[in-house]
Amino acid sequence: LRDAISYRKGCYVGQEVMERVDALGKVSKRLYRVRFAGDHLLEAGEEVTRPDGTRAGRIESASFSPTAGDTVAFATLK
Repeated sequence: LRDAISYRKGCYVGQEVMERVDALGKVSKRLYRVRFAGDHLLEAGEEVTRPDGTRAGRIESASFSPTAGDTVAFATLK
């Protein structure tokens, strides 16, 4: 996204975050779309764990998708 962001422009929403990402060269978390088999409804704030049991992130929002036949969610993951 470097070509889409102006670092010389004045104040804008998200400027501090973009400057921090630029300075660090990476982000610590990303928002992913995830899909869970079955119709178990997840709650926002629930932990997402790796297969070894360590914490990977949390669910931001979730809903059952009749089209997919599974639960789909957005999760913030490390």
